[in-house]
Amino acid sequence: MDKTGCAPETLSALRKTMFAKDIFHGLQRKGGAWRVRRILAALALCYGAAAGAEPVDWVTKADVSWYTDNPLAAEFIITTAGQLAGLAKLVNGGNTFDGEVVKLGADIALNDTSEWLNWKISAPRYSWTPIGYKGGQWEAERPFAGTFDGGGFIIYGLFCGSGATGGLFGYVNPIGTIEGLGVQASYCAGSSYIGGLVIKNRGRIINCRVTGYFSSGWSSVGGLVSENGGQIIRCCFSGNISGGLVSAGGLVGENYRGGEIKDCYAAGSFLQSGGNRAGGLVGWNNGGSITNCYAVGRVSGMSYGDAGGLVGANDVVDGKGGDVNSSYYNRETGGLSDVGKGSPKTTAEMKLQDTYAGWDFNEIWVMDGQNSGYPYFRRREINEKH
Repeated sequence: MDKTGCAPETLSALRKTMFAKDIFHGLQRKGGAWRVRRILAALALCYGAAAGAEPVDWVTKADVSWYTDNPLAAEFIITTAGQLAGLAKLVNGGNTFDGEVVKLGADIALNDTSEWLNWKISAPRYSWTPIGYKGGQWEAERPFAGTFDGGGFIIYGLFCGSGATGGLFGYVNPIGTIEGLGVQASYCAGSSYIGGLVIKNRGRIINCRVTGYFSSGWSSVGGLVSENGGQIIRCCFSGNISGGLVSAGGLVGENYRGGEIKDCYAAGSFLQSGGNRAGGLVGWNNGGSITNCYAVGRVSGMSYGDAGGLVGANDVVDGKGGDVNSSYYNRETGGLSDVGKGSPKTTAEMKLQDTYAGWDFNEIWVMDGQNSGYPYFRRREINEKH
């Protein structure tokens, strides 16, 4: 049994979807009217979109009443896709949620995910507009600055379509936090800046996991974050990454100065980049730091530039950063053997605890034969509920 949600075999298991889960729980619970509404909602997700129809943006169905009806509250609980879209509408309208906490109170299905692996060919019913965005030189900035507590629940079926950017969150600023959240069976493809959980992170991301397929035609694509200048701690990714010209990584596309990635991994990833800077964990460590991390996935398709089993390009900026400490990658599955930016190991070595010098196997990591024999997180808040 995979306890992490980021093991190499995870993607095949994702075909057991939220749609089937809704039907099962609907039949098991008491209360006829509630049961029928639950089942009909699941059926609507499955059959509501006509073949070839343009996806409906969830923001058009946004529910902000959970916030506007409680003007004195500092903590809010959301349980539906409409309420999650309401958060996007509020943040993109200028509400930063500074000093406020938004908690997830249930799993949320943004789409039926039974055919999510085919979304590149046939789009699902609903698309997603990211929560917040980082404006350019002449554009407004709409950051998320609050705390989003996933509570160990999972958001299924994120679909970002084919716009310029894509991710669940667009921009988390330095005082923002996302924790305890899973994003599964998700697909985002765009021309640039694609991240499964966050496009641009300056805050803290803790105990989160993502599975899915993410593609960028131009630059900076990562399974968890496109561009990181904040902290990413105890997070993992499993899935496919298809990069464009620069910066494609299993977990993070670009980790620049001030960015810290610690106790993380990318597993079961097939990575490719048509251009420069591709890595199993990070495409470009541009002045950031990486500590106690590993990658298991093949990096291929490079036409020029830097590629690495763990880090594609590793640079020091203004005399700082470019640190890769006690971090490893599987050179047999990765197809590379570069050094100086992650240590190459055999499959057998990757499954030995002695390989991971200085790692905390009392509080953070565990190796017990599960997770295909690779290390995984001892504290697994997301999985204990599922």
